[in-house]
Amino acid sequence: MRGFLDKAGIKRQELKLETGKKALWASLFLGREQRPAAPLNKGMSPTGFARVWVLGLSMNPGIRWCQSMSLSISEHTIDRVIQRAKLVDLPIRRDDIDAIDIQLADPLLWAAAAYFILGEIPPDNATDLTILLPSQYGFFLSDFSIDPTSSTIRTFVDYDKTWPEQQEALALLNSVSDTAIAHYAGDVIRRGHISAEHSSFDRTILKCWREYGWRIREKIGRPCEDDRAWKSIR
Repeated sequence: MRGFLDKAGIKRQELKLETGKKALWASLFLGREQRPAAPLNKGMSPTGFARVWVLGLSMNPGIRWCQSMSLSISEHTIDRVIQRAKLVDLPIRRDDIDAIDIQLADPLLWAAAAYFILGEIPPDNATDLTILLPSQYGFFLSDFSIDPTSSTIRTFVDYDKTWPEQQEALALLNSVSDTAIAHYAGDVIRRGHISAEHSSFDRTILKCWREYGWRIREKIGRPCEDDRAWKSIR
């Protein structure tokens, strides 16, 4: 386990939950994986992608584990984050890499929590959703179009590129407390250890995703009209 973690570039999204005598600590990070058979028309690079992993520790009972999750980040998304960071001067400095790591780690708890939020709808319905994951500098978009059993974060849009409907959606999602998202993610990361309850919060998020996905389909030309990379993955 130690050797694998030493190679992991991002170990920044952490959560700690306590309920009574139970406690859960987890760190989400990215590890590179290969996808040699990825279809080019789906917008995924055939050379590889980033898989989300979780290192976890639960108390009562005391269990430690490290395993991959059904979450991945496309190479396009990583390229987009680097591009929007405007890294044009070489050599790249350590603080440049840290800034990229922070941005890529930003949506990981939301991406994990999405599985809990989608838990009250039939799995087939989730494949039609465009899932918006808010971040500090904009938002990420994910869906199940690559793999119906695994969510893929497919692109990143910085806040300066957003249009009014997206800003509305971001304002609504950012109103959800970090504590609620952490509990939803914790429920997914360790099923049955610290359970979250479905409530108006996650149903509001789901409603937002449904309406946002509809707007994306109706206004296909709106997201970054000059962004060829976006068009190539639609």
